[in-house]
Amino acid sequence: MLTKIILPYYPLTCRSQANFLLPSPITSSNELVIVWDPELGRINPSEHKQLKLARSLTRGIIIRDLKPSSNERKIIQRILKYPPTRALSGNERQLLWKFRFSLMSEKRALTKFLRCVEWSDVQEAKQAIELMGKWETIDVCDALELLSPLFESEEVGLSKIRMV
Repeated sequence: MLTKIILPYYPLTCRSQANFLLPSPITSSNELVIVWDPELGRINPSEHKQLKLARSLTRGIIIRDLKPSSNERKIIQRILKYPPTRALSGNERQLLWKFRFSLMSEKRALTKFLRCVEWSDVQEAKQAIELMGKWETIDVCDALELLSPLFESEEVGLSKIRMV
């Protein structure tokens, strides 16, 4: 049984002695309030900066023999099964970048790896291009994904032509 609660407006007095009326914090109706978020779907700038800093710290330290643990391997396998339309989170991108050398023998990993590259960073893009040449030959369906507008880099475009 619902009971109707009516709360009065309480005046709020501030230092200037002006009275403000505040609405009741509890409404008597069960209305759905829709709030438009203008930042929905945009990149979080603080997360983006943190990822850039984390990568720049580990960029000079390259451990080519680094292998994922069993838990990390399960996460990577789950990421590789994502459809091409699903965006990768910051942690997923970081994980793929961390184990990029051990993923070179995995055909399905190339397109996901290329999506985690920060192409505006010259050193990172250069390293990704070098790895692309050494990657296991990909299947036709992965090559078709490289033709999507997600991969706008000229270097990826040249490799598209060679792979297809």
